[in-house]
Amino acid sequence: MPKQPALRSTAIPAALSLTLIAASASVFSQEPVSAWPSKPTTIVVINIAGSGADAEARLYAGKLTELLGKPFVVVNRPGAAGVIGASSVAKAPPDGYTYLAATTSFSVQPAFSATPPYVIGKDLVAVTLMSGAPIMLVASTSF
Repeated sequence: MPKQPALRSTAIPAALSLTLIAASASVFSQEPVSAWPSKPTTIVVINIAGSGADAEARLYAGKLTELLGKPFVVVNRPGAAGVIGASSVAKAPPDGYTYLAATTSFSVQPAFSATPPYVIGKDLVAVTLMSGAPIMLVASTSF
């Protein structure tokens, strides 16, 4: 029976992310790290269900649920180049129980809005890098 590299490849990043998420949760919630999580944690994905970002978030959520014994729930809130999902996270209580899984399109969104509904760095703060993917520019050999 072949090994499942997807689950194994997410175990180490999930464990590393867990450390950073737990630290951020304790800072925002006034709850000691040892007590977190005491209730379900939501991961909001700004992409549609079935997208690469959604699949990645679900792998992390599954592993974090397994490691911590409390549910990590993935919720998809696509639309408006990530503004809908990001706004819902920015408006959530800063208690360490709501996180945003965003893609690169999210990082450029403020450049296209005169009045964004949130401020990156103030309303939303980066916690961890979940994964990276190379982006290539290719052209015909005759170019």
